[in-house]
Amino acid sequence: MPGAASFERPGGAAAHMNSLLSYDANGNLEAYNGWAYVYDAQNRLRTAHENGVLRATYYYDGKNRQIARNLNPDQSGAGNEIRFSVWDGWELIEEYGSNRAVAYLQGATGVIKSWTHNSVIYYYQDNLGSTTHVANASGALLESFHYDLYGKPSQVSAYGIVDLYAGERWIGVLGLYDLRNRFMSPELGRFLQADPIGLQIAGAKLSAQAKAFFPAGQAPEAFASTELNLYRYCHNGSVNKSDSTGLITIIIPGIGPGQRDRGGDWSNEVFIRNALKNFKDGQVFSRDQMKDAMKAIEAARANGDKTLNIVGYSLGGAAGIRLAGDLGKAGTGVDKLLTLDIVRAPGFAGSSLPNPVPVPSNVKQAFNYYQQSGGFSPTNFKGTPVADGRNVMVNQEITPANSGGLRVHHAQMPSIVFGD
Repeated sequence: MPGAASFERPGGAAAHMNSLLSYDANGNLEAYNGWAYVYDAQNRLRTAHENGVLRATYYYDGKNRQIARNLNPDQSGAGNEIRFSVWDGWELIEEYGSNRAVAYLQGATGVIKSWTHNSVIYYYQDNLGSTTHVANASGALLESFHYDLYGKPSQVSAYGIVDLYAGERWIGVLGLYDLRNRFMSPELGRFLQADPIGLQIAGAKLSAQAKAFFPAGQAPEAFASTELNLYRYCHNGSVNKSDSTGLITIIIPGIGPGQRDRGGDWSNEVFIRNALKNFKDGQVFSRDQMKDAMKAIEAARANGDKTLNIVGYSLGGAAGIRLAGDLGKAGTGVDKLLTLDIVRAPGFAGSSLPNPVPVPSNVKQAFNYYQQSGGFSPTNFKGTPVADGRNVMVNQEITPANSGGLRVHHAQMPSIVFGD
């Protein structure tokens, strides 16, 4: 809510108990206790000032990944350095600047090894993924780490270790954790930016305005779950829960391995590989596992993940649209729906879909890529466009003219769209 509000910090000093928090019109924290924050049109943090002094500037790419930052650690400008980030999908693999370069090896719970020009460091984590200690190449202990309830480290690392609480990136200059899509303040115990899903109250009847987001006749009478606090971290369960990106992505391939593409790879394998690379929190389900996908979504939401993406290819794209519609009936929004060459092949589920396929109204953004050249004999898999009257979608037909002269057919679509 825009404007100033009084908020008591958990466990904070008495002098700051009534510090005012001021929010912009999009619900982003813009001022608190001498700090001023500025965001771009996508609600991404761009600059942070402390008592009028610029302390940080951030730069992003089209996938919302942070590609560069300029931090001012001592407020004088003398320590300024632009550091650039190199990503593999959503995995950070390298950072470099004029004074220092670091490479990272990512594991299941975060960074497990890092390199600089003169050192190798190994990371050890607890069951939450928090870094508890680091060692050198000989196994000798270098540092150990302890945290308060919301993850503020008890000391500054002498080795520049920043992947700390729940494996997240600690920005010591700002006193914030960078969780990729939002920043979290352990001092306040909550995010700076609002949850994009919005308010939901279990059992509360939907207003006419809320029902307008659902397909005609499909709006539920009441919300199935409750979420009132748009800023809290992991439902205030930070001791035993983590939220690496605030996202969950359901990935749905087509039938079996698919068809061979121009490189000789199976198209579904290309799709799955690239979808997992581009969506860090992706989970793969077949078209027959949509009930399992719904359970995974419920579990992720209970663990603090509130933003939901669906990515589907071929008949998996048709299944993804139906899944989005079912989620809408339950009062759950879909942040992004990405579909590649939805097909309506006779004899398969999805053949009854209309042409073009309507996008459920609970989807905030839809991206559909399709081709009309067909496929291999005896099947002729032509893609299907989607339709939406709310101007929230990109509907792009892929042709040789806009794909660099490549031969375009159904099996090629994953490698063309993902650039594999």
